[in-house]
Amino acid sequence: MSDFPETPTVSSSGPLPDYSGLVTFLLKPFVEVESHLKVNSEFSSTRARIWVRVAFDGEDSTRLLGRGGRNIQAVRRVLEGVAEASGHTAYLDVYGNGQPPVEKKVHPQPRPR
Repeated sequence: MSDFPETPTVSSSGPLPDYSGLVTFLLKPFVEVESHLKVNSEFSSTRARIWVRVAFDGEDSTRLLGRGGRNIQAVRRVLEGVAEASGHTAYLDVYGNGQPPVEKKVHPQPRPR
């Protein structure tokens, strides 16, 4: 079903939080069709790092990401907070339509006077 290995439920420091479940719970309200949201995680036990990957259908991108990326940044902060409390480091990768997002640098425009 998944291209990623299953996340173990126990690490050397104790039981792992359900990172995929947390991210799914936080993002479900922003998608129209729940089956279009895919969340997978991978744990590196040697460095206590967790990677959570989110893929979604492109039509949900505006609501899922939020204005200026606020929604996804809030989810990222919650994930990082839970990971830090558990002694881990978390990373959240977001993919739309199965493709990595194109990073854009936005330069603020001067306000007209």
